[in-house]
Amino acid sequence: MESLAMKALSNSRSWYLSAEINAQRNQYDIAVYSLEMSMEIALKALLLGFDMDVPRTHNIGNLILKKLRESKSISPEDAEKLREYVDEYYDLLRMRNVAGYGYEAHPESKRMENAFNRYIGIVKDTIDICENIVNSIQH
Repeated sequence: MESLAMKALSNSRSWYLSAEINAQRNQYDIAVYSLEMSMEIALKALLLGFDMDVPRTHNIGNLILKKLRESKSISPEDAEKLREYVDEYYDLLRMRNVAGYGYEAHPESKRMENAFNRYIGIVKDTIDICENIVNSIQH
C-alpha cells in the first residue's frame, strides 16, 4: 500500500505539471501558484515520511529545519540544499500570495514569468530530494 508521504509526492508532481502547463499558456500567475503548492506539498511529504504530524499551515520551514538537524537519514548535501530551499520556499510563498489574487492585484506578467523561471528548477529539485529521502527511510 502506498504511504501517505508517497501520495503527497504524487500530488506535488501533479501541481508541478500544472505549473508547466500554465506557463506554456502564458498564465504565469497560475503557474507560480502551482509551483508554490508543489513545493509546499513536497516538503510536507518529507515530514510525513518521518511520521511527523503535518500542520495545516504554510509555515513549515522551522519543522523542516529541525528535522534536517536531527535526522541521520539525510545526506549532508541534501540537507544543505533543503536548508537553502526553505528560504526559497518562503520567497515563493510571498509570490503565491500575489499570484493567487491576480484578478485583484493584476500582477505584472513579466514579474510572474521571471518568478516562474527562477523557481521551476528549485521546485523540481526539492521534489526529487524529498522523494529520494522518503524512499530511503521507508525501505
